[in-house]
Order: sequence, then structure tokens, then C-alpha cells
Amino acid sequence: MSPVILSFCMLSLLVAVSTTSAAKAAGDHCPLASHRMGKIGGVIDSGSRVGKEMKVAMEMAAEDFARSSCSKQLVLQLEDSSGDLAGDASFTVELVDSKQVQALIGTMSAQDTGYLSKIDKNIKYLPIISLTSPAITPPSMAHHLPHFFQFSDHITFHIQCLAAIVGHFKWRKVTVIHESKTGFSAYSGILTLLSDTLKTVNTEIEHHSTFPPMPSLSNPGVFIDQELIDMRSRSNRVFVVVMSSLEMAVLPICERKTVGDDGERTEFARTSEPFKRFRSRFRSKYRSEYPEEEEYCNPSIFALRAYDATWGCCSNYEKLNRKIKLQRFI
Repeated sequence: MSPVILSFCMLSLLVAVSTTSAAKAAGDHCPLASHRMGKIGGVIDSGSRVGKEMKVAMEMAAEDFARSSCSKQLVLQLEDSSGDLAGDASFTVELVDSKQVQALIGTMSAQDTGYLSKIDKNIKYLPIISLTSPAITPPSMAHHLPHFFQFSDHITFHIQCLAAIVGHFKWRKVTVIHESKTGFSAYSGILTLLSDTLKTVNTEIEHHSTFPPMPSLSNPGVFIDQELIDMRSRSNRVFVVVMSSLEMAVLPICERKTVGDDGERTEFARTSEPFKRFRSRFRSKYRSEYPEEEEYCNPSIFALRAYDATWGCCSNYEKLNRKIKLQRFI
């Protein structure tokens, strides 16, 4: 595997966890701050695994920043869209216009945010951080949304990472698995891109397997086990999992030898001390809020991105406040 690609894949996981140590060190010597300094909005789907992880991680980041600053605290305004696109739009407008947040974090796409900004001009100039991996987006979006930040790698880069891993192990034939609800099939160019990229490492897609949405199954684990048994009858037993939900990721399929967006690339970060401390605190908070999911309470890349995005918003807003106060003084 290319060392450059592998190193870049791991870099995003190390950014967030490194800030946890600094917050803890400062927080040991000052009480939790009580002075409010601003508002950051978040639109999440509290019924999904990603939404739950985002909520826990964002709250951790806000608390850590309050301890590290000792004198200021950011108010976190979280709204639950329940996974509904109309709810995303409605709560985004409410957070911007009614609750007047200074930044917004969520899983909105550039396309959806662009359409919404045509209706509400305030959204166009609000810093918005999206934590989801973008699909193939029009280049004109950068002009229409100057303050929209995609806090993740482009889908093209994810595919290159997958191909690098497959090529490293010299797997010549693979089976591609994806979940039908994730929108993977909505972008016809992505499957072609995956196939073409795998060909550069002398690998071909022998089979495609589309799983139904996990929430629609009465017993997802049993369904996946049966699917994997059927797949074993085929000549290749290498499964490339793409564009799947975290609900699918925590099921038994990840105990097999699969390659996916949350697989090999996280191993390096899991051995670092900052990540171990972050994981321990995250697991404790996640278990306390969602005891029914105690077995699967490790943070994923989405939790790390949510923590880092929230910390970054807090830090930048504090710097902006200092600059404004300095200008007034002068």
C-alpha cells in the first residue's frame, strides 16, 4: 500500500484526539466555566448510530473546551431531525434565524445546503461543517457556499484507500457490498469509479451484493450471516464494504475479513495514547446515555470528526471575540 495514502487516511483520526489531552490538563486546574460565549448549532438524527455518536462527541468537546478556557463556555444547540430531509431543512432554518447560532455542524450535503441557501440568505454566510463524505459534487458549489466546509475526505479518496489496501494484499477478485438506503446507487459514477480504480491494482469486482436498510430487518444479524454463508460458495471470499451505515458496521459482518471505510485505516490511531483516553471517556458517556448499546460503544470516525469540528468552532469563535474586543479597545 502507498505509504502516502495510508498516512493521509490516518491523519484525520489523530487530529481530534490530540486536543483531548490538552483539555484534560487545563481542566484539572479550573472549574467548569459558566460564562456563555456563543452558540453552535447541530442537526442530528438521534435514532441513528451516527447521530448518537455525534451528540456524545459534540457534548464532550464543548465540555472540554469550557474546562480548558476556564472562563468561557459555548452553548450547544442540538436539534433532532429523525433522519428526515425536511426536518434537516426546517431545523437548520430555525437554528440560523430563530436561535441565531454562530456556526452549524451536521450531516447536510453541499447540494441540500445550496438549495436551502437560495431560500434563506443567512445560511449562505454561516459557517457550516458537514461531517459526511461527499459524493461527486459540482465544482460550482464552492462559489455558492463560501463558508461550507466538508470535514471529511472526498469519496474519490476513500475509493483510492480501498484500492490501495486491496492491492497491498494482492486480492484479484472481490465482492462489493453496500446498503441500499445509503444513496450509493444514486450516483452512477461511483460504482464505475470503484471498478476503474480497482483495475489499477489488477483487481476486478466479481460480484455485487446490495443489502436492504438495516432498520427494515427484524433480525439484521441473522440476515447478514445467511448472506455470508451464500457468498462463501463463490470463488472469492474478499468483501469490500462501501457506503454502509454504522448500524451495519457493528454487526457480525465486521468480524469477518472485510475491507471498509472504518476498518484498516483506524488501526494505527487505536494504538495511540490520546485515542485510548478519548475512547475510554467516550465509551463511558455513550454507555450512560445508551445502555442498550453497551456492547457496541466504541467511537467511529464520525465521533472523532464531530469532536474535532466542535472544538474547532469553539476555538475560532473565542479568537474572533478576542480580536473584536482588541479592536474596540484600540
